[in-house]
Amino acid sequence: MKPFKLTVTMEGEEISVDNCLSLTVPTSDGLYGILANHSPVIVAVTKGNIKYRTDEGENFLPVEGAVVRFENNTALILARRPVEPEEPEKTG
Repeated sequence: MKPFKLTVTMEGEEISVDNCLSLTVPTSDGLYGILANHSPVIVAVTKGNIKYRTDEGENFLPVEGAVVRFENNTALILARRPVEPEEPEKTG
């Protein structure tokens, strides 16, 4: 399987992967998959886990939402971190 480049930018943090083999993102229509040489596309990502695979294995990245752009064998993801629920104050 041919690799492609993946860059994820999430609130000031950036993850770069040069050997991404596949990318799967949650959308309002279900899961959307991208492999090397996919046609150019822009995809709106819903809350859930972005999954990307490299030679080393599968990786999961939880997001609140994102936008994916894929062209020229490069995937760029602009994502929001999931909101962590606040713990209720303990009384007594």
